[in-house]
Amino acid sequence: MRITYTSIKDITPKTRDWKIKMLVVEKSPKRIGQHSSVKYQNLMLVVEQGNRLQATIFGNDIDSREDYLQMFQSYYIINAYVKLLDSKYQTESHQYQWIINAKTIIEEIPENEQQVEIPKYNLIPINELDAYKDSIAEIVALHIKPPKEITLTNGPATLQEIYVIDQSFNPISLPMWDRFVQDECKKISEIIETKPILLATKLKVRSYNGLSLSSRPASAFTINPLILEAKPLQRCCRAYVEVDNGTGKLAAVMFGELAEKALGHSAIDFMNHTGDEHLPFIQKMASEASENQWMIQLAVDPEIFNQQRHKNFNVISIDPVQYGPELE
Repeated sequence: MRITYTSIKDITPKTRDWKIKMLVVEKSPKRIGQHSSVKYQNLMLVVEQGNRLQATIFGNDIDSREDYLQMFQSYYIINAYVKLLDSKYQTESHQYQWIINAKTIIEEIPENEQQVEIPKYNLIPINELDAYKDSIAEIVALHIKPPKEITLTNGPATLQEIYVIDQSFNPISLPMWDRFVQDECKKISEIIETKPILLATKLKVRSYNGLSLSSRPASAFTINPLILEAKPLQRCCRAYVEVDNGTGKLAAVMFGELAEKALGHSAIDFMNHTGDEHLPFIQKMASEASENQWMIQLAVDPEIFNQQRHKNFNVISIDPVQYGPELE
């Protein structure tokens, strides 16, 4: 008789014919082993009590499970292979790892049955990350540089930099290393013009000579996560504009309070006036803003300065030009 458990602590390598309801909260891309050609995929699963568990799928089992184990979806997992987790790969307190193989049964949760609640994330602003270990941050990817090969003391490595911001709108570089370049960076580069939101966990944070971030082997990134904590950044106002200093024009993007300040409307106004039916409102707003002169500071990547696309130029400050009485 199959027993349904509610705690991962009750499931050990000796447990037989078991079943438990789990939620997928992390799912890595398919990867190739560092010292072998075996393909694998890592997952992080949670139960109702919020306890987290590391799971892995190998080889052909990854493709056979492609339609299952989707992010922030609940499933019944039945008879996964349970093994002691090597401490050097352990990122959570639970000592066992689950291997999801051909013998593992995965069932969707019936619609009339309660799903596992998505855990609440304590998101840390970028400028406070150095005070936290294994921090969780939510950031917007603004620009991604091409990957490059470099040589470190322990051998060659691949590096790709992403420029990101959070709600403070202060850009910072996030170097991504090796496997993240081939997987996450590739996906991000394909949608970088949409300014995707990233949920980043277990970043390497340093505060020597200024704050710096980078990926590390235990890091995990979720692109455009479907969680409540993402809504403030999803609603973050962004406006694509064209600036002209009399010698030429270039396209740029403004975020948050800067866009509200320049265009004279709140982010709520923007969200309520999207679509072709609101085109007159947008045109009127743009016309009013263009009647003023502004002192604008742009963040520009010099490597791509001449490409002149809005995704490469970000407005970091904007103020109306003030004229004295003698100039009016």
